[in-house]
Amino acid sequence: MKKIKILIVAILSLGIGAFVGAQVNTIFSPPWQYVGVPATVSTMLNAVQPYHKIVMRVTQSSTSAPVDTTVEDNESTAHSLIRLGTGNYRLICNDAFNNNTLIFPGNTVADCDIRAWVIDADSIGIQTTDSSATVRDSKLLNTPFEIRLYPN
Repeated sequence: MKKIKILIVAILSLGIGAFVGAQVNTIFSPPWQYVGVPATVSTMLNAVQPYHKIVMRVTQSSTSAPVDTTVEDNESTAHSLIRLGTGNYRLICNDAFNNNTLIFPGNTVADCDIRAWVIDADSIGIQTTDSSATVRDSKLLNTPFEIRLYPN
């Protein structure tokens, strides 16, 4: 257990780059050779995440197209949102989605259901309805979405 604690402290203070290419039997035995720049916690988390993540907040009102604020995107993916019709929207992101894409829409408005699904490699469909299943606009109000893109 002591060796694991030392490794964690070393990674946090030196950065993950210090251990790239290190042999397993030398990771736990000092001295380590420093081979990279100090990593931030965010950089280290991105290095170990098994998926690409897009987190955004989406707002839509009246008949306007939805507007998103990207909160996190660990690969800086270019994307856009369009309004197709009442309560129907599309997130466009070239060649990003596959059968291993998970979508987690949040809900910030009462009397609202949000459905989201992968249409093809370039787009995700989004639909907002009220509690009677009537398709409606103006149901996305700073609504969080997390999209996880796992490799095939």
